[in-house]
Amino acid sequence: MSDAVVGHLLARKEEILERLKSLLRLPSVSTDPAYAEGMRAAREFLLARLREIGMQDVRLLEAGGQPAVYGAWTGAPGRPTLIIYGHYDVQPPDPLELWQTPPFEPSVRDGRLY
Repeated sequence: MSDAVVGHLLARKEEILERLKSLLRLPSVSTDPAYAEGMRAAREFLLARLREIGMQDVRLLEAGGQPAVYGAWTGAPGRPTLIIYGHYDVQPPDPLELWQTPPFEPSVRDGRLY
């Protein structure tokens, strides 16, 4: 990673961390209908963030189950393509008594985000 990229990220570390915590606060358990609102909120968070960073084609891809969040930026024809694939749902937090902090309240301990 270039020094410029590292510098950019370090200068915005707290902002980036707070944005990530905002996503982690959303109870996005896809296997439990009780968390449907958390799943919807997580999708909306990601769609908004993709638009915010300049993605030109932002949408939900329906294929049964929870929709995929898709974003594309095609502003560099002839350049390499970068694909980031991940998931925005989480496992059910049970058993709750094993958590040191509430599962959807991110906390930093010993320099790590939980």
